[in-house]
Amino acid sequence: MIRLVDALPQLRAAALLGIVFPLLWACAPSQDSSTGNSAVLAMPSFPGGKGNPYTGYATPSITLYSAIFDGFTNLQSDGSFEPALATAWRQLDALTWEFQLREGVRFSNGEPFNASAVVRAARFLQSDAADRYVIHRELGVLNEVQALDEYRVRITTHRPVPLLPRVLSAFRVVAPDYWDEVGPEAFAMSPVGTGPFAVESWDEAGIKLVRNAGSWRPARLDRLDILRVSDPSVRLQTLTSGDVDIALTLSPEDRDLLGVSGYTLQPNRAPNAVVLTFITVEDGPLQDPRVRRALNMAVDRAAIIEVFLDDAVPVPSQPALPAAFGYNPSLEALPYDPEAATALLAEAGYPDGFELVIEVITGVSTNDSLIYQQIFSDLKKIGVTVEPQIITIAQLITGIGSGHWRGRSFLLDYNMLPALDAMSIMSIHSCLRRIAWHCDEPIMPLVEQIYAEPDRETRERLTQSLMAELVASPPALLLFEAVSFDAYNTHIEDFKAGFGIIEYEDIERVQ
Repeated sequence: MIRLVDALPQLRAAALLGIVFPLLWACAPSQDSSTGNSAVLAMPSFPGGKGNPYTGYATPSITLYSAIFDGFTNLQSDGSFEPALATAWRQLDALTWEFQLREGVRFSNGEPFNASAVVRAARFLQSDAADRYVIHRELGVLNEVQALDEYRVRITTHRPVPLLPRVLSAFRVVAPDYWDEVGPEAFAMSPVGTGPFAVESWDEAGIKLVRNAGSWRPARLDRLDILRVSDPSVRLQTLTSGDVDIALTLSPEDRDLLGVSGYTLQPNRAPNAVVLTFITVEDGPLQDPRVRRALNMAVDRAAIIEVFLDDAVPVPSQPALPAAFGYNPSLEALPYDPEAATALLAEAGYPDGFELVIEVITGVSTNDSLIYQQIFSDLKKIGVTVEPQIITIAQLITGIGSGHWRGRSFLLDYNMLPALDAMSIMSIHSCLRRIAWHCDEPIMPLVEQIYAEPDRETRERLTQSLMAELVASPPALLLFEAVSFDAYNTHIEDFKAGFGIIEYEDIERVQ
């Protein structure tokens, strides 16, 4: 096991080796990225639903869709929400809102954006055909969407949603006539939205985008080619060789190699926190909140973040991001204190520790294997012996759906999209889930009170109280805010990325 104090120099040295991997010709850009007002971007994966914006609102979907579509509001790279297809709104009562729509907007195929387009999109999302789309879970709160005139809509919801304008960032309106004409499957291969770029072609290797001249937020680039390059070493090589201008999701260890050539590597904070969630609905040590607190205090998260994540994010104090609605600024992170953790275990009846099977996925995030090793080593110091089980994403999804696990803890995240709402985690990580792995009955009255609260300020205060409860009785081993690292060459200016979003319209190429 590599000690933390020794790990960083070895990781930096590995980056300086500059291992070169050939780029498959099938992934090559359509034109020389060094000339013209264009750029080439490499990303690890494309959305599973391709260009159908109703199939996902997390990464990689949100990363790509922000180039093509708009919601009522748009999430920005700094975590704020700005008016987009809706320019103003007001809440009439607990369940009723009116939205003023942006005038003069057209889809990239020329269709007009107006209240009718919104109503038609909402009607589809309320149909049985939309049940299979993940977005239905968020937009299922919509009860009725009514056109008041050409550029005003009234929306009623099934329950109070004081964050509705933020939630509607996930309501990416599609060109209604084209959608009805070709259907969802064909639309996914040739999508049409109101964003800064229009899709010229889409296949498994790459997506060719051209400037949407009619967009209300027009791009500075004339075209943008996006390549799917799954191997991070290949993404790094394509950047340093000049085949691409921007590469997403690299490693912090690449900083030295990129820096000597003038490339910029910057952190891209994600809209989720990484956790090892606890299965507490079955008998065992994890049913005791003292044990769960002890595990959180046994892991040196500050050292892990410093060494393996380039010190790019703070040690989390609660299961919410600082940018999230409901984040409680008065809470402090549980300290790294192995002695206190050992004492808590003894108090809970486990003076000699216990064995714990944890299911993890490797090779999907920055330095994840090394991070797991360090976590397990830290837990060993308080007598908790971890038996890791390596699983696939497919096995994780199966476990979540069926409730059948080989272990008593598994790797997951606290995703706060689409509204960057701290309450987003409760729909999955609580008794609200049909097949729950963690159910803390004493906090559920507060959870239900929050979901029924129509007043924004009151809801924020109540959510902050819930965050304190979740620190006292943690449902997971809270590790760190997810973060990736993006890089670009000296010809690119105004590249802004954060919370899964790229502000494509601002990217500029300079010679």
